[in-house]
Amino acid sequence: MPMRRNYKLRLPETLFKASTFGALEEMGTAAQLAALRSGEIDVAISYGIPGDESQSKQLTAESLLVALPRDHRLASLGSVPIKELAHEKLIMPSRQTSGTYYDTILQECAGAGFKPASIQEVTTIQTSLGLVAIGFGVSIVPESACRILREGTVVLPLQSSRSEARLLLIWNRDDVSPVVQKLIDLVPPKTKKHIE
Repeated sequence: MPMRRNYKLRLPETLFKASTFGALEEMGTAAQLAALRSGEIDVAISYGIPGDESQSKQLTAESLLVALPRDHRLASLGSVPIKELAHEKLIMPSRQTSGTYYDTILQECAGAGFKPASIQEVTTIQTSLGLVAIGFGVSIVPESACRILREGTVVLPLQSSRSEARLLLIWNRDDVSPVVQKLIDLVPPKTKKHIE
C-alpha cells in the first residue's frame, strides 16, 4: 500500500497536516541534510546519502533510464549503451540539488570510459525532461520519471547500468519522536515498489 495512504490508515490521529509535520517543503539533497542536522526538519526523503548522525531506510531502488527527444538518433534502440551519450549534452539536476544522484550519473559515465562532453545543470528532473522534449539534450533519469514524461520524449533503459537511484527516508539518529518512529516503522524492508 502506498506509504502516505498506509500512514493515514494506521495513524489517523496524525494525518499529513501542517499542524502535525510542519510544512512539507521541497528542498535539494544538501538543504535537506542541513535542515535535518539543524533540527529544522524531522525526516527527509532524498536520493542523498545520510551523514554519520543520521539513519535511513530505503523507500525504493529505481533503474536508470535515458530520456531522449523522440527524433533523436538513439530513440529507435531497445536500450542505450551509456557510451553513446559521450558526445551529447547531458541535462541533470545539479550537484547542489541532488549530489548523490549527480555523482551516480558521473560514475556511470566514468565506468564506460568517458566524461560527458557537456553538462547542463538544472534544479529538477521535471526541468530536465522539459529540455529533453524541446531537443536541448538528453538526460539520465530514475524510473519514476516515466510518470511525468513530456510529449516528444522517449525513455529507454540504460544498457548494462551498474547503478540504481535509491530513494531514502532519512532521520536524525538521536532525535526520533514517536510520530517519526511510527513513520519509519511503516516503511517495509527494501522494496522496488514506488511510493504513490
